[in-house]
Amino acid sequence: MSRSFYRLRDTVRVYYGYEHVIPVHQGRGAENVLSRCLIRPGHRIPGNMYFTTTRAHQELNGGTFHDVIVDEAHDPADESPFKGNVDITKLAGLIREAGADTIPYVCAGAPVNMAGGQPLSMECLARVRELTLRHGIKAILDAARAVENAYFVTSREPGWSGRSIAGILRAMCDLADDATMSAKKDSFADIGGWLGLRDDRLAEQARVLVVLYEGMHTYGGMAGRGVWGRIFRVRPSPSLISRRQVCAGLPRARPPLFPVGRIDQRRRRWSTDGRGVGQRGRAFQRELTEAGGQPGVSTPHAGGCARPRRSAPASPQDPLTRTSAPPNPAAFTLRTGPGRSRLVKDR
Repeated sequence: MSRSFYRLRDTVRVYYGYEHVIPVHQGRGAENVLSRCLIRPGHRIPGNMYFTTTRAHQELNGGTFHDVIVDEAHDPADESPFKGNVDITKLAGLIREAGADTIPYVCAGAPVNMAGGQPLSMECLARVRELTLRHGIKAILDAARAVENAYFVTSREPGWSGRSIAGILRAMCDLADDATMSAKKDSFADIGGWLGLRDDRLAEQARVLVVLYEGMHTYGGMAGRGVWGRIFRVRPSPSLISRRQVCAGLPRARPPLFPVGRIDQRRRRWSTDGRGVGQRGRAFQRELTEAGGQPGVSTPHAGGCARPRRSAPASPQDPLTRTSAPPNPAAFTLRTGPGRSRLVKDR
């Protein structure tokens, strides 16, 4: 085994607390392995809104996703501080209706990507943990941006303002049995991720599947330098871009979030400062049609602006981290086509 694996494992143990650390090529690799280990046909998987690949892996293995996020998350204008919270009443109702034996785990994203990056509170996570323990259900944390969630907790949740980001991150992980991690998010790595587990038998099962789908369990299909690069970026510290608004003057999800600017798809306008735009893809056309919507039409808070990873860490001179003037609405338009989104200059 390479020394880089041991360094990565020991660092994750310190900051996240998981005994078994299995490297993968991306966070979706961890989702694939975890879903294959735990999900069987007929299973129900509740979560605080879905993420694209997470839900896909759950359904490909025979499960059915159930959205148990609070109703406020579906209103981009709502000012609630923790719109990523799980609705405990919805979750408890699903357990009563379906039975605890049909629910392998509850997946909690912190924060919730598809809700515009809205955070999950420690109080809610503790209540989810209490409910799952009572019924013998696992709690899984999507920890890809858990450091950002910890920053929201220290700035918004009463009783947590004096805690360090690292301390809150560890407290979040202590309330989950296992975790999936994409190192391209909080860790600012070029590629990679890991699966964090506590159960010895589940870890052994996961290592076997990692060999089939990723690579040996000591590198997860990554080159040694890729594993080494993740070691030095795993330590929790919100970047400068996480402390400022990204694009001023744009309609975005409320309350204001700093990791990315959110665009109102109905206005379909973006700023010249925007470096990249994303939308929900074809995987969600079916869901929109079932809900009575039009295929290919995104929800009002489904677009995002992101800075290039190569430009991190940010500087005060970076146009994405300083406050900018309101954009010229006639400058750029977001145009979409089958499976793609792009910025084009209006003529």
